[in-house]
Amino acid sequence: MAEIHSIHLRGPWTISSSEKSVTYAHPCCWAEAGFSHYSGTLRHLRSFGKPTGIEDCRLFLHFEKIQEQGSVYLNGELIASDWRSGSIEITNKLLPRNLLLVEVTSSTDQGGIIGFVRLDIVSEKQSVY
Repeated sequence: MAEIHSIHLRGPWTISSSEKSVTYAHPCCWAEAGFSHYSGTLRHLRSFGKPTGIEDCRLFLHFEKIQEQGSVYLNGELIASDWRSGSIEITNKLLPRNLLLVEVTSSTDQGGIIGFVRLDIVSEKQSVY
């Protein structure tokens, strides 16, 4: 069985609309972050550095859940649209500093990134996804 090293992308996350921006310690639903009664699209931003010692590894962004739908961008490049959960391979996409943007669209204030977001590092010789 393959071993996976995971780095959880906790806070700070910035959640923003055209009217306001809130920094939050972890991904959460909009109502929890102060966007009660909001429906539409909000931007969730998180920056992170490239891990070292990963030359022979495959890298994946893993989302526990995006409520209702998300478009995922890494360093300005769309890497997944209509995304809800699971892993996205980003092996050749990381820079020394990275900006993760998730545009979440929901019809209720329970939208958002729910649960964890993590970077999974897997040895090139191991297959898990």
